[in-house]
Amino acid sequence: MNGAQRILLKAGFVLAIVGMSYGFWYAVADEHPTLERMGVALASAFAGVANGDMQAANESLDTYGSTRFEYVREVHAHGHVVALSTLLVLLGLFFNQLAFAERTQNVLAWLLVFGSATLPLGALLDIWVAGGLGTVVAALGAVALIAGLAGVVLGLMLVQAGQVD
Repeated sequence: MNGAQRILLKAGFVLAIVGMSYGFWYAVADEHPTLERMGVALASAFAGVANGDMQAANESLDTYGSTRFEYVREVHAHGHVVALSTLLVLLGLFFNQLAFAERTQNVLAWLLVFGSATLPLGALLDIWVAGGLGTVVAALGAVALIAGLAGVVLGLMLVQAGQVD
């Protein structure tokens, strides 16, 4: 097992633990209150319309929208962390077979780890920090993942073509 494989496997298991721990906490402590806030806000909006109070209805719809935004980001963050941790572990099993020197494999491994951690973090930052920082962080993570996966594909294609470093 080379260094890149160790990087991917360790990071994959750490991210899996983080993702599952976050998912457990979220399911136990935050998901049901968030869903309840969404339901109450939507019911209040309908009640506001029925009573002819459009200002109250619009305020309730704004509350529903912001709560739904939070809910979607939290669920996606958990799902992406777990899915990407699984990808890191799977890639770690054969990464030494890429047609690259170990140094290049290490760079690709760190790109994949960085992307796997920052993409879901960006989704959570969208909730916690105003101003678009979360979007920037998620975009950096996505670019790192795309670059890392493109490198993996290239490394596998070169092996198939018989061009090994």
